[in-house]
Amino acid sequence: MCYASVAIDAFGKGDLQALAQPLRWAIAYRSLGFRFGAMNPPKGNDVVQLHEFVTSLKAIGPALLGEWDEAAGNAALLLAYAEAEQQRNAFPGSGRHKRWGKGTHDAFVIALLAQAFDLGTTYTPENPLIEAYQGLLMNWRTTDLAIFQQAMAPAVAFHLARGRYSTDKVEYEFDEPFDRVFPAELLLVQALRQRDGLPAFASGHALVDAPWAAISQLPDADQPPPLLAQTLARLQADYPQFR
Repeated sequence: MCYASVAIDAFGKGDLQALAQPLRWAIAYRSLGFRFGAMNPPKGNDVVQLHEFVTSLKAIGPALLGEWDEAAGNAALLLAYAEAEQQRNAFPGSGRHKRWGKGTHDAFVIALLAQAFDLGTTYTPENPLIEAYQGLLMNWRTTDLAIFQQAMAPAVAFHLARGRYSTDKVEYEFDEPFDRVFPAELLLVQALRQRDGLPAFASGHALVDAPWAAISQLPDADQPPPLLAQTLARLQADYPQFR
């Protein structure tokens, strides 16, 4: 997406004014795509509309900008979609081994959103949540800086290790450059802490601290591009259930 590329370039140059518009617009487009794909969770052998790894990162973008109404709606949609996907994976021939449930950042985001927005969920990943995210899930609300940074460190290390282009043999969690530069699942922790009035702790690593410093003081931007507004209006007209 062009806005994502422009945002990466502006962030690399440290230009907050130039970053504001493309970052906000990139997040808006990603969120719109998520909401459209998630409005009809698949059943049985239906063709899957949303795939693991990138879906949860698109869903949580609005939270990073403090857009909490949209963030809450996306959280509920993500949990419902994950639950439906879990059920369909039990259907013969669904190819469960290729679907959600690796126990990495998808599972972490779902569990974190359930806590943060007080949402019940029946979703459990096929594989247990990996230790790197389990520690962060347990300690994201801590008021102890040392504990917070100790919990963040393994999650940061995992993100760095898995931030690369996928190959024919290996699918990496953070394949898209936008998700490598803006580690949404870790920035979500900082956004939620800010929302809840918790101490503004640094993570101790530039992967999180640099983009969060930019996002937390991001200037306002112009209204979304006309195409985004037109797309939203068309979707709402064609699909009354779409929000």
